[in-house]
Formats: sequence, structure tokens, C-alpha cells
Amino acid sequence: MSTEQRWRKWLLSQARMLVLREEEAQDIVQEVLITFWQKHSNYLPWDYPNEKEARQHCIRLLKDKSTEYRRKKSYQELLHSEIVEGWALLVVLTEADVVDQVHWQELLTRLMILLSPCQRRIIELIQRGMTIAEVATELRISEGAVKSQLSRIRRKAHLLSGEM
Repeated sequence: MSTEQRWRKWLLSQARMLVLREEEAQDIVQEVLITFWQKHSNYLPWDYPNEKEARQHCIRLLKDKSTEYRRKKSYQELLHSEIVEGWALLVVLTEADVVDQVHWQELLTRLMILLSPCQRRIIELIQRGMTIAEVATELRISEGAVKSQLSRIRRKAHLLSGEM
């Protein structure tokens, strides 16, 4: 095995410890070699007079390049997620959807004003995902009382939606 091959193999093994994917490691090794060559007057690590110094410099370059790569990758992932989420919102929220949301939000606000404190608490617990039995236990009332309150809440909501 030539000196160049040993150096590349060693650099690649070091790069693999710093990044997750093989392609990334290979890219970083190539960047390290180019940077080393530029900084050391056209010497490559295997041609450099002091091997220990060349290894230390390569390790520093590998760490710098991998950090730079992770930072750039994180930024690209963040940008991509923002773009995807932004498009999802544009697709989901048409003008009619926004009008519906405002309408239902207004209805809910008006309904919450009409509800008794006990009814508001029941709604809050159900929104958290509790069952009727769990709500009854939490409020120390019977399941029948919870069902009765839910029925009253539905009637108020129905009357309110008829007004609008």
C-alpha cells in the first residue's frame, strides 16, 4: 500500500468517527486534503517533511470541517423544514378555511361565556383526552351527571350556532 493510500485510509477512519454517513466522511477527507495543500505551499500530508505535525494539522482540519459540515447541514434541514411547513400552511389554510376558523373560534368563545364553571371544567378535561368515567372521578360526580352536563353543553352550542 502506498503512502498516499495509507494516509487516505487513516483520514477516512478519523472522518468516520466525526460524521454519520460514508459519503460525508469522504467529502470531508477531500476538503481536508485540499485545505492542507493550500496552507502548506502545495504539500500534501504524505509529502510533508514532519509527519507528526501533518497528522495533528489534519486532525484539526477534520474537526473543523466536520463541525462546519454539521452546522451547514443543520441549517439546511431547518430551512427545508420551514419551507415545507410554510407550504403546508399555504395549502391547508385557504381563505375559506380561515373564515371557518374565525367563525368557529367566535362560537367557542361565546359558548364558553355561556357555560357554568362546572361545564367549562368538563370541557377542559375532555379536551385533555379524559373519558367520561375519568372526568366523573376527577370532579367527584357521577358519570350520569357528566353526561347530563355534556347534553346541556350540546344544547347551548346548538342554540348558539342557530343564532349565527
